[in-house]
Amino acid sequence: MRSLHNLQLSYLDLYLVHTPFAFEEAGDDLHPRNEKGEIRMDVNTDHLKVWSMMEQQVQEGRTRAIGLSNFNVKFCRDNKISVTAYSPLGTRGYVKQVGMTETIPNMLENPTVLEMAKAYNKTPAQILLKFIVQRGIIAIPKSTNPKRIQENIQLFDWELEVKDMEKLRALDMGESARI
Repeated sequence: MRSLHNLQLSYLDLYLVHTPFAFEEAGDDLHPRNEKGEIRMDVNTDHLKVWSMMEQQVQEGRTRAIGLSNFNVKFCRDNKISVTAYSPLGTRGYVKQVGMTETIPNMLENPTVLEMAKAYNKTPAQILLKFIVQRGIIAIPKSTNPKRIQENIQLFDWELEVKDMEKLRALDMGESARI
């Protein structure tokens, strides 16, 4: 209710849980840290209780839709939750801003991706987006360029071969590529 009051609204279009954990309460400090400088998290968050309370907000008309983000694919699939890839083509601007260009590569320039783009007569972005979509994950790439927006849509009349899906899967850098 306080958020609605602060926003001067009677309802929200979407109420979204951004992270799958809670921060320890520390007054007005949104990201309290321990003596080592690490963010203090409440790892015992009861996700089902949180979701149940969010459903109650829908029933009471305070929000029209509810959602989650930053849960892993296995959890989502096990719970019949659709997965949407965050920044499916990377966040090059942010990577540059935080100075991680040496550790997080630009996948649009990856030799394997470029080779496949040539073989399929597609753009590197189309190869990467198709890899995501073909795995049953929703991809919503950011673009303001009409030509690229059109290219991003042209994913549904072709398939990547299994061997190419495996090559792309092998490019996964795991946790080291997260920012």
